[in-house]
Amino acid sequence: MCHNPVNCPRRLALAQPGDMDDFGQELAHSLGRHGGLIPLAELQARLLVPAAADMGPWLQRRGLRRLAWRAQQWVPAFQLAADGLTPRADVAAVADELPVALDELGILAWFAQPNLMLDGEPPVACLDARLPAVLEAARLEYFLVSG
Repeated sequence: MCHNPVNCPRRLALAQPGDMDDFGQELAHSLGRHGGLIPLAELQARLLVPAAADMGPWLQRRGLRRLAWRAQQWVPAFQLAADGLTPRADVAAVADELPVALDELGILAWFAQPNLMLDGEPPVACLDARLPAVLEAARLEYFLVSG
């Protein structure tokens, strides 16, 4: 449940394409304390992948989500380990618990928005210290959405 219904990342994720700038700004702000957003081109350079390569299959195989915003592709850094290259298994495990009804943007919004099950903290802020609680919140989200 969002504490701010006007700028709720989940609502903005479901909004019309013209609202994508609002969603991107809200997501960038919410994730700023957790590594922010990395341009996909920068991640490609870190991985020594040619710029012309399609990163979609690589991201998908590793369970990474991305965001198209301001004419660029962005990867939220919280999905990566401290080396900035390796996908975090704990983030993938949490995302796997979320409902299949959530698309990439819905999943990113879920991680970024305050969650009542986590005392109003966003799941991204609780991954390191409270992973079992984040997993439980994701399971609850699954049951709430799936019925």
